[in-house]
Amino acid sequence: MFIGNYKSQHVKNIIYTLCIAVFALSCSKSPGVGGKATIKGKVEAVYVKEGSFDTLEISAVPDHRVYIVYGGGASQDDDYRTSPDGSYKFEFLNPGDYKIYTYSDSKLNVSGLQEVARSIQVGKKETEVVVPTIQIIQYVK
Repeated sequence: MFIGNYKSQHVKNIIYTLCIAVFALSCSKSPGVGGKATIKGKVEAVYVKEGSFDTLEISAVPDHRVYIVYGGGASQDDDYRTSPDGSYKFEFLNPGDYKIYTYSDSKLNVSGLQEVARSIQVGKKETEVVVPTIQIIQYVK
């Protein structure tokens, strides 16, 4: 009888330990949504006269698409259109590594676009990370 109770208690302890381990692993936070952090920034355009390459103006870019990649992902996880002042904000993020990017006009690529990216790290205690202003080129005829 004593041996049977011992084995039963031992099995219960193993099951309890496994349940705690599974719960702890499922609660670990990876980059992405579900947290309290915010990544925000602005996009500015350098308007360049096509052909002469003279800078005409530098100003905020409204309604421009900005993308975010969580962790080391290979493709976008979310996007945001900039507000009238060129600002964007990705909210409710967990700590981790992120990539923020958008596209600029380019004469070097067949597509006519070039990716402009910033790597960002959100720490465990950070609630807001401000990305340095992203400047893109816009050609004007």
